[in-house]
Amino acid sequence: MLHISDLPLEEKQTLESGKQNGKKPYFRDRCQCILLSSEGFEVRDLALIYKTRTRTIYNWLHRYEALGFLGLKIKSGRGLKSILKDLTQEQIEDIKEQIVLNPQSLREVTALLSEKFGFIITKSSLKTYLKKS
Repeated sequence: MLHISDLPLEEKQTLESGKQNGKKPYFRDRCQCILLSSEGFEVRDLALIYKTRTRTIYNWLHRYEALGFLGLKIKSGRGLKSILKDLTQEQIEDIKEQIVLNPQSLREVTALLSEKFGFIITKSSLKTYLKKS
C-alpha cells in the first residue's frame, strides 16, 4: 500500500497551512489527506473518510509525490472547450454583422450563423463569446 512517509517539518507546516487556509475545499481535503497518510492511515481508510474511490486517493498521493504541494491543485485545461474560440477574422465580422442586423433576436442570429459556419452555435455559447470579446 502506498502512503506518504517521513514528511519533513517544513512540508508538514505547509500542508497544515494549506489545510487551514486553502481557498477551495477540495484543496484543504487533499492537504489533510496527505497529512493523514503520513500518520499511517491506509488508502482504504482515507477513501472512506473522504467518501471517494481508492483510485482517487492514489492519484492524490502520486501527484503529491511527483509535483509536491502544487500537485494537489486541480489541473488546468479541464472542461468543454468553446467552439467559437478559433474563429477566423471573416467569421468574427459575420457575427458582428448579424448582431447589428438582429440585435433583439439571438435565436435568429444563431440559426443563420450555424447554417453559414457548418457547426451548431447555441444562444448561450454566443452570449458567452460576446461577453468575452
